[in-house]
Amino acid sequence: MVHTLDRLGFTYKKTTIVPGKANPEKQKEFIENYKQLKEEKAPGDKILFMDGVHPQHNSTSAYCWIEKGKKKEIPSNTGRKRINLNGAIDIETFEVTIREDESINAQSTIKLFHEIESRYAQAGTIYIISDNAKYYRSKLVKEYLANSRIKIKFLPSYSPNLNLIERLWKFFRKKILYNKYYDTYEKFKNKCLSFFKNINEYTDELSTLLTENFQIIGEQISKI
Repeated sequence: MVHTLDRLGFTYKKTTIVPGKANPEKQKEFIENYKQLKEEKAPGDKILFMDGVHPQHNSTSAYCWIEKGKKKEIPSNTGRKRINLNGAIDIETFEVTIREDESINAQSTIKLFHEIESRYAQAGTIYIISDNAKYYRSKLVKEYLANSRIKIKFLPSYSPNLNLIERLWKFFRKKILYNKYYDTYEKFKNKCLSFFKNINEYTDELSTLLTENFQIIGEQISKI
């Protein structure tokens, strides 16, 4: 049976987990609207992708090269402390504007907007692509945006694949969290923040990672 399946072009691999309510048509519509935005925006306008991430102070086991017959052990921590980061990335320059707060909410999001507007003081309209987190859609945020150069473009629900900053988060985890052990929370926190402070060290890698080759999810969901 295995040889037959191999001959027919099948391979044995894990399935891919995607959001159960992902809407392929809405995703395609967003991609077309995004292309139109890029074509029609003024030369001084900016497009950023925004999201939050919550790395936890504990070791994350991941694949690595290990000598045959051996195993690699990584120490773990007992705590569950984490840091809450809210950030936005410009995929043309790979500049990251990021904040660390006690929690991510409407107030901390507005503070992030202040930093973005200060960083891009000479820009025209600042378009921010984000998911539908409640704090991004809150009344406070809407009131702030009424007199701001920032305009939020919301992604379709259940489509993290379209938010390019998700790729940055994955890259960050690979570089800072996977198979790494930090014996104190302060060392862990400093290492995380240092990554974003020195993001220019990864420009070559990010230039191939943060491309606009959006993938549609949900089209091949199997009904089991």
